[in-house]
Formats: sequence, structure tokens, C-alpha cells
Amino acid sequence: MTVNVAIPDEVREIMEKPGTFLAPTDISKVLKISPLTVRLRAKAGVFGFPYYEAGKNGNWMRFPKIPFLRWLGYDVKFEEEAG
Repeated sequence: MTVNVAIPDEVREIMEKPGTFLAPTDISKVLKISPLTVRLRAKAGVFGFPYYEAGKNGNWMRFPKIPFLRWLGYDVKFEEEAG
């Protein structure tokens, strides 16, 4: 059985965004929370998707796009997987 659902604009923007990583602002638009809350929840281990942080105070944070979309429930593949 196939079910078709509309993809929200915020998610579609992420899917179409070039690159493999997302910023906290990208995540916050989809989850409807502030970028600061995204950072805090990621550091607390609340989310089920990975993140990377760097910078002098660990204040630079990026999220891999595919694991985030999979966490949202979208069946997406890396280009290598799709081939």
C-alpha cells in the first residue's frame, strides 16, 4: 500500500538545499523551535540524529542532512545508495 503525503515547505527546502550539512537554523524551521533550543537539545542527546560541533567554545554546530530527514520519517538515500 502506498500513501502519498504532502511534504511541508520547510522540509522540501532542506531536501533541495545543496550540501550535506544543516545549520541549527535549518533544523529550527522544521521543528518550530529556536536555534538555541536545537543546540541545547542536541547536546543533551534528545534527538535521534547526529551532530558535529567545533570552534573555540564548541558553538559551531552542523547536522548531517540525510540522518535528520530519516529521523523525520522520510525515506531518503545518499547518492551512492540511490545508484
